[in-house]
Amino acid sequence: MSRVLGVGLLVGALTGCAAIPSSGPVERRDVTISELGPIFPQSYGPTSGASPQEIVQGFLSAQAVGINDDWATAREFLSPRGGAAWDPSARTFVYSGEPDFTEPAVEAPDPGDGAADDPAGDAPSGDDLSGVGASTSDNTSDPATSDPATTDPAEPTTVSILGHVSIVATLETDGQFTEAAQGNTQSLTFTLEKSSSDQWRITATEDGIFVSEPNFALVYRATTLYFPSQDRSFLVPDVRWYSKSNTASHAINGLLAGPATWLRDSVEVVAPAGTRLVLDSVTIDDSGVARVDLTKEVLAASDSDRAMLQAQMTAVLLKVPRVRSVELFANSLPLSIPTTADPQRDPVPGLTSPLVLAGDVISEVGNGTLTPLAGFSALTGLRASALATDDAARLVVLRSGTVAIMTAPTPAAAATTLVTGTDLVAPSVDRFGWVWTGDRATNDGLRAVTAAGTQVPIPVDWLDGRTLESIRVSHDGARIAIVSSLGGVSRIDVAAIVRDDSDVPASLSVQALAIGASVTAATQVVWIDESTVGVLARGLSSGIPTVYEVPISGRSAALSGVEDTVWISAGKGLRSVYVANSDGALFSRAATGSTWSQVVGGVQFPAFPG
Repeated sequence: MSRVLGVGLLVGALTGCAAIPSSGPVERRDVTISELGPIFPQSYGPTSGASPQEIVQGFLSAQAVGINDDWATAREFLSPRGGAAWDPSARTFVYSGEPDFTEPAVEAPDPGDGAADDPAGDAPSGDDLSGVGASTSDNTSDPATSDPATTDPAEPTTVSILGHVSIVATLETDGQFTEAAQGNTQSLTFTLEKSSSDQWRITATEDGIFVSEPNFALVYRATTLYFPSQDRSFLVPDVRWYSKSNTASHAINGLLAGPATWLRDSVEVVAPAGTRLVLDSVTIDDSGVARVDLTKEVLAASDSDRAMLQAQMTAVLLKVPRVRSVELFANSLPLSIPTTADPQRDPVPGLTSPLVLAGDVISEVGNGTLTPLAGFSALTGLRASALATDDAARLVVLRSGTVAIMTAPTPAAAATTLVTGTDLVAPSVDRFGWVWTGDRATNDGLRAVTAAGTQVPIPVDWLDGRTLESIRVSHDGARIAIVSSLGGVSRIDVAAIVRDDSDVPASLSVQALAIGASVTAATQVVWIDESTVGVLARGLSSGIPTVYEVPISGRSAALSGVEDTVWISAGKGLRSVYVANSDGALFSRAATGSTWSQVVGGVQFPAFPG
């Protein structure tokens, strides 16, 4: 039995609509049509006499709407005892396809069990179930006097239904979304009892809720929280998933609760401790003004902190539908903010197309032509195997073979060796001018070095024993994406960069955020935008090198592959992604947005800033 009951749709009200007349003279009238509200799944409670299978199906269908009705409908499928034990807020499992269930299994009668608890409260509850149990109907007879040949078998009042679902992601209570690996499944067990009123109800099941992918997309939306970087120059994203109902309130509550654990040490929290929403709600009026009324604790914030808090909340709420401006209050009075803050958010890189190596010459790509990069000399004899640059292309570095990171030579200065190693990964340059690399097969963590040769070790305990494949620092300088492997199985992590007061990198976060679990055999990573990385990996079905779009919080998606791709680079957005193949052809998606087109030939190692 694998069919799940259909789920109806409840559409947000469409106000101000005028009926179309069917008679009378033609008239001209102004009609105002409001924005179509969010669409939510709609489910219904159990019907009288529903079978165990129907109760389980209905319970799962009702879970999708639970976030909007406090799971009241879902609890109708539970007995009082089951409802008291079930914790729907523990975690959300997002599944694909349909749940696969066995037929109900009837357990052997247990004389010690009582009758099932009545969903209407008409019968006393039986003992709590810690597993699958069974009992018989109230029609019992004395085994010493009954005749087995003439006594009807006892009707079961306890059954179990077992099954599993294909899990594609999990959602924690704080809105953090984690993609699941391919083939991940979750077992389901439901124990049902028949009440004295002859109705099946669930008495025991797993905590948390199970929501299908289509229903998850209807109910939840990705919402970006922002926190200032340590130097307050950037707003760093922290993506969560919240209900489409009252998203603004969820987002501000999430922001006030603080950044995710893995990000905490590379950003600042400017809201004073204890600051909350006065009424636990952000109101949005008809003109799109979001009113954020904070508790008195916010008054302890300095002028600069208030300005940054306003910048944070404005950046968060302007991404919420209907919001056009944001006003901050403290205990219902306008919050005084005498200064302003204007941190950057997801900037466009200084280069609109990548640098490439054409022969021995560092070149810019433009309109299908190659132009040597001014101010740099040929890399003759340096065995260049990768390039990296800063935002203004004033600092360009190369990997020489796999044993050294060097500055590119200029007419005024020869190439300078910055880092040596055994098998170094391709370098990455952060916005502070630090050049990052690391040996692939050592447990020494990463290394960062300036163009002047100042070098610092970056310990990364969670990389011990793994093979380093690729690294890339984000444009905000607060995070780093890392591809590593163990036993041929790759993993993609994003970690926070912890810096001292002089912006010198000191360490990475103790915990990393694992992303792109469905992407296997990854070899290279780049940033596509502030909350998305591009990953070069072997295609699951095609087996050819494929670029994957991997959100920090969301489902990965494969772009079309290009045969023999060996290198990727990206500026900002999917249309800024370039790939180079082993024959030296450079391809872009800029022209079509969906398929690859060759831009130039005879080049290697495309590199955008970062």
